[in-house]
Amino acid sequence: MRVVAFLALRQLWERRVLSLIAILAVTLGVTTLIAMRGIQLGYRNKFLQTITRVTPQVAITDKELTTEPPLLARHLGDFVAAHVAHEAKDDRQSRIKRPTEILHAARSLEGVRAAAPSVSGSALLTYAGQELPCELRGIEPLAQDDVTAIRDYIVDGTWTEFAQSRDGVLLGTGAAQKLGVKVGDTVVLVGPRSVRALGKVMGTFSFAVQSIDDSRVMVPLKMGQTVLSRPDIVSRIEVRIDDAETANIYAERMQRLFGIEVESWQKANASFLGVFAVQDIVTAFIIASILVVGGFGILAVQIMMVLQKTRDVALLRATGFRRGDILGLFLLQGAIVALIGAAIGSFFGHELLTAVSHITLKTNTAYGTADTMLVDDDPRMYLYGALFALVIGLLASAIPAVRGSRIEPVDVLRGMVT
Repeated sequence: MRVVAFLALRQLWERRVLSLIAILAVTLGVTTLIAMRGIQLGYRNKFLQTITRVTPQVAITDKELTTEPPLLARHLGDFVAAHVAHEAKDDRQSRIKRPTEILHAARSLEGVRAAAPSVSGSALLTYAGQELPCELRGIEPLAQDDVTAIRDYIVDGTWTEFAQSRDGVLLGTGAAQKLGVKVGDTVVLVGPRSVRALGKVMGTFSFAVQSIDDSRVMVPLKMGQTVLSRPDIVSRIEVRIDDAETANIYAERMQRLFGIEVESWQKANASFLGVFAVQDIVTAFIIASILVVGGFGILAVQIMMVLQKTRDVALLRATGFRRGDILGLFLLQGAIVALIGAAIGSFFGHELLTAVSHITLKTNTAYGTADTMLVDDDPRMYLYGALFALVIGLLASAIPAVRGSRIEPVDVLRGMVT
């Protein structure tokens, strides 16, 4: 084996220009794999961290799975009307029936850490003559904090005071800046039916998601129900579970149990996850194409070696080398080229990711903000790059290796093989 390895290295060195071209092709493929995948995973991980941090893993909504029968059908047998020209949507659907029982049942499920009721709707936030449309959320502070850990994102003010108050208001930092509101100021919330309520700003929060920070306002549940004119109504129950990846399973189970629509975070963000899946396919296609080109480079080098070293191979066979030795010689050459290319590609890939991570780029996306390019230097990508390059190198060397192992000394002497 040592002799075969020596011969493999010697032949590669003798054809070092061709070998270098093949190594560069593999290097390019591995560098591209590590760099593209690292950048892609950087933004994906940012998205997943943000989504599972600031949004519930499972949300029990107020949408009934069974629809109410038409108005006339509900009064069948009683003369009420002969024809309904325009049946308005019944707003009694926009509530969770028996929220206390559902909340208790959700909390009792194995694997559920916490559940919190809330009510939400559109409102108007006013301060010093300025107005800002906002998304008003009425929450139970202590229960909600167990689901989304809001206290960790308080920028100014204190969570404890808000949790103990009846008229406290938490504002997103963007909304507070737009109105010039500071902690301690009193704001006015106006609901859709012109119900007005005064609230004292007890803190500002930042989830680093601009769409939330610019528009969301949190108040105690009772205060939210009053402003939105929805007394004693719960429109949403948010749930945190032990394993976020199993949210779909819990959502389906709760939907069957409660008979209302339940959304997992995967379903709520299906459009984003679909984009990531398409990106995976495109990236895999590009990287595979580059590595296959590298494989053709190895193939070309090996074929040329077989053609140019026919007499040398015949001499080796005449001196006792078996077919398996010749086969191993060419396969080893392909593996050496692939592994050298993978090692160099890993180095350049790491350096490229490091350089990219220092690029200043202020980005505001739907799932967060970042001051620099986001990358994920995942060690597994180096392993995958090396394995993929090795497989390509061995496959590309297989045909020349088989051809070389079939060379017989007598055929060369007869001139049947040149």
